[in-house]
Amino acid sequence: MGTDLQPPEVAARAPAGGLRRWLRFPRSWAEVRRLGWRAVAAFVLFYLVRDLILYVLLPYVIYRGVVAP
Repeated sequence: MGTDLQPPEVAARAPAGGLRRWLRFPRSWAEVRRLGWRAVAAFVLFYLVRDLILYVLLPYVIYRGVVAP
């Protein structure tokens, strides 16, 4: 059974399709308008995780490995 975001053959193959469909990034401005707040939430979540890894966790791991034995 398909959804409005995936054709039936794709929806049948993807057991975690609901979460993946909810978190995926829109491909056009029409899709951004249709998804609304979910598109904004996915965008913010992606950059929050990316920046946390790049600017907090990575420097901490490097510091722990270089400064603290």
